[in-house]
Amino acid sequence: MGWIRRRWRRLLVGTIVGAVVVAGGLVAAVAAGLLLHDTSTPSSVAEAVRLFRIAVPHPAGVEGVYLYRTSGEESVDALRGAHHTYPATTTITVARTACGLRLTWRALETRSDAWTICGGRIQQIDEVHTFFGSRDETIYVCHGSLACRSGRGRLTGTLVSKGGSLALRGRITGGDSGTETIVWRFGHGGVPERVTLESSTSRPLFIGRVRYRERAELRLSSATPRR
Repeated sequence: MGWIRRRWRRLLVGTIVGAVVVAGGLVAAVAAGLLLHDTSTPSSVAEAVRLFRIAVPHPAGVEGVYLYRTSGEESVDALRGAHHTYPATTTITVARTACGLRLTWRALETRSDAWTICGGRIQQIDEVHTFFGSRDETIYVCHGSLACRSGRGRLTGTLVSKGGSLALRGRITGGDSGTETIVWRFGHGGVPERVTLESSTSRPLFIGRVRYRERAELRLSSATPRR
């Protein structure tokens, strides 16, 4: 009878892993004593510079990789939950687009944001998170003042440009739900001198509704970019 029990355990574990792979997104699985391991590694300055050189072979003006003093964290409450503390130094890569700038913030190898800003308006927001080895990417394409849509929901709210700062305060609905706030304070040429983020969102998955939280503050360390 021992071989029967072992066979059923193998079938159960296989079914669980298969369900996790199919579900995707921010998924953590704990079942039959099986815990998926979660890790986080700081994104390096050298890697940000390497990627910048590939994307922008002939930089000009404010383009480059900027260093920021950083504090903050992200967490997800799926089952036993997971928590990532951001490193003391993170980077924002500044690259020109047809109508403005694309700002790519890299905190962890598994956590990044990219904001495409044109004339004081948000054109696109790309968000990447990874928990328990499962990568989750959400791309919001925006129109007007602040009307953004992704494959999983809508981001609407207010976008206020005043005194060298741009403040996004939005609500997420339609599948995903929650709130998101980002405030950029810009310096010379549109390079952010300070960025603050706060997010509290959730998503329905086969294991139940998973909640994600984040807060972060970035302050520019040097106005000289690395290239």
